[in-house]
Amino acid sequence: MKAGSLDDEFIPFEVSCSIQGTFEYNDEEDVNNIGVDSFVHNNSVAILYPYARAIIATLTTTSNEFPGYNMPTVNIAEVLKNK
Repeated sequence: MKAGSLDDEFIPFEVSCSIQGTFEYNDEEDVNNIGVDSFVHNNSVAILYPYARAIIATLTTTSNEFPGYNMPTVNIAEVLKNK
């Protein structure tokens, strides 16, 4: 995930963040029949995105050079559906 732009006067920095999560899918526990593909592609991204937001906000806030950057909340299901 990348945020900011060196060409933008309002966000004059560029930061990237990579997060890895380990998930376990149990077919027997999938009472709503979400399916492993939907779980991996949608739910795992939705679960990890707030952590990326927090890391970037903390990193930029503690820079003492620029104001902190808070990435917007995102409806992950809607974004992935449109891509």
